[in-house]
Amino acid sequence: MSKTKLFLTIAGALCAVGLVLSAVSFSCMGFDIKKISASPQLEEKSYSVNAEEITEINIHSEELKIRLVPTSGSEIQVHYSEGEQYSCEISAENGMLSVDFKNRARWFDTFRYGIFKDFNFVDRQILVEVPADYSGAVRLHNENAPIRVNDVSLKNLECQTSNSAIEIENATAEKVSAITSNGSVSLIGVTSADQLIAKNSNGAIRSIDIQAADATINTSNGSVSLEAMKIDTLNTSNSNGKISLKNVAASESLSAVTSNGAIQVDRLSGTDLSLRTSNGKVSGTIAGKESDYGIIANTTNGSNNLEGRIAQSDKILTISNSNGGIHITFTEQ
Repeated sequence: MSKTKLFLTIAGALCAVGLVLSAVSFSCMGFDIKKISASPQLEEKSYSVNAEEITEINIHSEELKIRLVPTSGSEIQVHYSEGEQYSCEISAENGMLSVDFKNRARWFDTFRYGIFKDFNFVDRQILVEVPADYSGAVRLHNENAPIRVNDVSLKNLECQTSNSAIEIENATAEKVSAITSNGSVSLIGVTSADQLIAKNSNGAIRSIDIQAADATINTSNGSVSLEAMKIDTLNTSNSNGKISLKNVAASESLSAVTSNGAIQVDRLSGTDLSLRTSNGKVSGTIAGKESDYGIIANTTNGSNNLEGRIAQSDKILTISNSNGGIHITFTEQ
């Protein structure tokens, strides 16, 4: 037997022995993968304050999920964990509740606690519970971890993170903002009396059942999907991604701009509609009659079923494209 084959045989045997020993050890732990974690111990804690004393909640976290949910009580409650690597500073002064959660892990902790220390065996999070009638402002700022908000009615709601998702569902506020990068933004059942802002990069934005006065929705390298939306004005933009508008109604103006991606509309309606892309198709349906709109539609290197439709009307539809076709029909011919 050659030396190479001998070495390979020995290596294979050692690997087999290692797998057997690992399986035996794992079985001794009752096949509970949580027991292999060497993470430092965390102590569960809670903080409560009378909601009547608070007009603004400001939460900051690093690498820890933030959740905001309603409660039937009269107090704002913050549930969190502290330990050697994690610290939380909380204060309630001058009407502001501030929570600052910090990850104090050091570079050598990986060697102290092993490669399994960051496995998400425990649902580590900051859970903020607010009374159903709380109407103050809430600011949630995170880094490298998601933010989730459910079933609240507030004055203002501001969510910002990075490298993670933002999910807002059944929320009402005068102003709503959701800003992330390298993650996704999901807005479902959100009502904003004033301004709605959703921004992302390298990720998708999806919204369903939205009402807002003024909406700005921007991303790149991901899709924009807006469905069942009633707004006064909407400005949405993308690059290297598709824009989909389904049952979106803009009482004043709507602008959808992308590049290297298609624009798909389904029963889109509005007073002043502008659709612009390049290297992608513009297609779908506009709610109403074709005669309701003054139409300007231009493209290059593609077919155009609205060519030469310039006319005067109370409503305006402008479509611009390059290296892609235009195919738009109207629900009432």
